[in-house]
Amino acid sequence: MVATLAAILALAPNLSHSATAKPAQNAQARRIQFLISKLNIPDRNRGTDVYSGGSGEGFEARQELIVFGEQAVPALINALSDDNGWRKVFATEALAEIGDSRAIEPIYRKMVQSTDYALIPIGIRALRSFNPTGRLRRWITHDLIEDLQVRTRNPGAYVAWCAADSLTQMGEPTAMAKIAELLPSHDSWEMWGGKLGWEIVPFLTRYGSQCIPAVEPYLNSSDEEVQYRAASVLAMVGDRRATPYLARALQSSHAWQTAKAASKLHDDALLPLLLKMLQSKETRDVAFRALAGYKSKVVTSIIVGMIPSLDERDAIQALRCLATTGERDIVPDLLRIAPSLTTYARWELNSTLGSIGDSSVLPYLRSEQSLTAMAEIDPLSVVPLLRRPDTKHDAIYALSRVAYSGLRAELLKELNATNNPYRLFNAFAKVGTAEDIPMLMKHIHNKEYRKDALNTIVAIRKRLRAPKSSLP
Repeated sequence: MVATLAAILALAPNLSHSATAKPAQNAQARRIQFLISKLNIPDRNRGTDVYSGGSGEGFEARQELIVFGEQAVPALINALSDDNGWRKVFATEALAEIGDSRAIEPIYRKMVQSTDYALIPIGIRALRSFNPTGRLRRWITHDLIEDLQVRTRNPGAYVAWCAADSLTQMGEPTAMAKIAELLPSHDSWEMWGGKLGWEIVPFLTRYGSQCIPAVEPYLNSSDEEVQYRAASVLAMVGDRRATPYLARALQSSHAWQTAKAASKLHDDALLPLLLKMLQSKETRDVAFRALAGYKSKVVTSIIVGMIPSLDERDAIQALRCLATTGERDIVPDLLRIAPSLTTYARWELNSTLGSIGDSSVLPYLRSEQSLTAMAEIDPLSVVPLLRRPDTKHDAIYALSRVAYSGLRAELLKELNATNNPYRLFNAFAKVGTAEDIPMLMKHIHNKEYRKDALNTIVAIRKRLRAPKSSLP
């Protein structure tokens, strides 16, 4: 029978002795090869995020290989040469999470330079996490700029999207003009269905105002949609030349895409139009989106006054808009209208009050048992509720959402005292440290908790960049 990870851990105290070191290493090597063999099982609902819900054997094997850390790197690199595409994908993702520099060039050769368009984006995303430098960075930059020209519908448009994402994350200035050339693209791909020209708008804004010379020529495009894309980029970097274009776009079929840009620009010249749009149910969603973060007492008072007459869906959208303003003056009015709201709208109100952050609402939130909102305002107000059995788990959840540092000690005590650690794993993922990993690993031999324990360890490593190997 293949040795389990728990069995390998049991050998750990004797690893310093030559008589037992070799058997332990052999057991570890066998386990790694076994896990590599499991990477060929596609999980239909798999995602790359550890809390995406992937539950098949391939996903679980990938997680365990990440926990093995640098010991698994040679075998994972060898898996990049496998004929099985799923094995290559899982192995690449695992190598990116482990972060061992030995993987950079193999990922570049086997994935980024692959002739299979489905594999290239996986390699691009992986290499981004290594922040390559020197000659390899120049090679990668050259290849990524070439990938920008891959414009077939699917998956070529996705390759170009990934290349643009990576180049802008790297802050590569030589790619700016080439990425701007994608603004007129109407290509799309099945995964999201979005048009490539719209999808690269937020990427260009990563260059800040430096992107303006590359983008402004597209304001003169004969295609009105391309004008709106260019205006969205300019608006998001603070160039008010975008205002007249946004005014037209907000009244067109492209209103939803441009509303976010309007919320970044915050030009008072758009206010009359947006306030008018608030009055119509057909355009209200767009107006709320465009007004997000707008710090104006006039605007916030108008929205608060509308809420009692709105249906539940629109009331929730209005509250989400208000949550972005940080306007504390509206708190009394929000508390006044609270009794008139539906249950779901009141939950959203609690979240809004937590985001605004006025401590005067703590008694109200306590009466509503809205611990997460309380924790956002004052974590210490929630700490006493850890001592009550009826509120302990809700308090743990609330404090983990705000990554309250004092929660870790409570989690350690709870983990040692409980036979059911399931509800603690998510909290450990938010506040746990590398020192907690060995204790969490004790739970991976339990079939019931194995997946969640592995996911938690991987999440801690990703958040804190824990040591390359978690195994003895």
